[in-house]
Amino acid sequence: MRIACAVLAGGKSSRMRQDKALLKIREETFLDILCRTLEETGIFEEKIVAVGRRILPKREGWQQVEDIYPESGPLAGIHGVLAASSADAVFFISCDMPLITGDLVERICQRLSYEEVVVVKTRDGRCHPLCGIYKTSLYNKSEKAILSQNYRMLELLEQSDTTWLLPKEEEEICLTNVNTPEEYLELIGRLKGVGK
Repeated sequence: MRIACAVLAGGKSSRMRQDKALLKIREETFLDILCRTLEETGIFEEKIVAVGRRILPKREGWQQVEDIYPESGPLAGIHGVLAASSADAVFFISCDMPLITGDLVERICQRLSYEEVVVVKTRDGRCHPLCGIYKTSLYNKSEKAILSQNYRMLELLEQSDTTWLLPKEEEEICLTNVNTPEEYLELIGRLKGVGK
């Protein structure tokens, strides 16, 4: 099975009030951290950044894909990548999850077999639809959802053959979302003095 990866970086970052993809940890942007983490796994034949309808700094070896249907939320980024990819499946990660590890990424990808989607779900019941692997055959369902103006990711997952992967307890920190200035400051404070 040919697998691609995609960083979803097309959002408006309205709660953060600045571009989340370009926030920094130790002088490295979230986007650079995620691209490096995904590259280091060595398992992806195709690497994509979903940029919405904006311009981001280009990275060697990475293709930038625009939304076909702008203003349709994260589903538009997933749909655009599924349309553009020549792989059998795509691992997606949101640009506001810079702590994801290569080990967890690989485990999610290895879990995919007969199902259409494998998505992480934590012990508290929280689903992380923007951290998972989607077969490109899901393109038609994503297109139908967008055309019917149903942008809810959870509904797409409920209508698909989805497996929910439970991370190890120590991996749950990897799923930290950084959506607000307060969460960003908390993350930077937590990482102070911690080695890379």
